[in-house]
Amino acid sequence: MGMPFSAEKVRGWTGLYLSLADWPDRIRECHKSGNQNRDELTFYLCFFSQAYSVRDWLHRQRIVQSNEIDAAIRGDPAMQICRDICNRYKHYTLSSPSLDGEFSIQRRLVDPFRGDEWEWTVIADKHNLTLWDLMMRCIDFWEALVAAHGLSIDDKVDWESYRD
Repeated sequence: MGMPFSAEKVRGWTGLYLSLADWPDRIRECHKSGNQNRDELTFYLCFFSQAYSVRDWLHRQRIVQSNEIDAAIRGDPAMQICRDICNRYKHYTLSSPSLDGEFSIQRRLVDPFRGDEWEWTVIADKHNLTLWDLMMRCIDFWEALVAAHGLSIDDKVDWESYRD
């Protein structure tokens, strides 16, 4: 048996929530570095896994009831896609998708005439989003939920600095 405390749990849900702010910088730097083929997609997948995990931490720490969080997620297509990406990344297939168990993540050329700049996208149900936009919508979702519940956060994140 391990020690009574573990570093990733010390700050609780706020540590997980606040660390969402690290991913836009990581992804932006990765995109600039030319490691887009493997690393950028991995960073996005890790972000969506972490972003959906905030739900579990809020529930397990009895901060917000799971039925409230789940209702909010059901009402937000970005978080439904986030949930599906998280769970398919973890389990390979989805038995109970939120939106589309057969979503597709792919690379798309930004300008087909130049051919050298591309972005990651997801097509899920009737939605076709860049993974960057989806990531920012997930951050917006959690920011709104935190504000709506008046939850206290030790550190403040300037989310606007990540906007294009």
